[in-house]
Amino acid sequence: NERLKAELIESHGQNKAMKVQVSELKEELKMKHGSYIGEVQSRLQYQKTMAKIVDAVQARCRDHQLVEDILSMIDECEGQK
Repeated sequence: NERLKAELIESHGQNKAMKVQVSELKEELKMKHGSYIGEVQSRLQYQKTMAKIVDAVQARCRDHQLVEDILSMIDECEGQK
């Protein structure tokens, strides 16, 4: 009977420790998720800005080779991300 009480007390202690660990992991997940969302928003803004640049270059530049070179550089940059 005493052994069972000791095991029960130990189990309660382990349970509390696990609850603390789960809580800490949930908090870490929230922080990482927030960081991820920030990165996604930054990437989206980058893509929108690059699209505006491409549109402006294609609309205003008469040097077709320069336009092709710029588009090639953008493609290379996108491939690195």
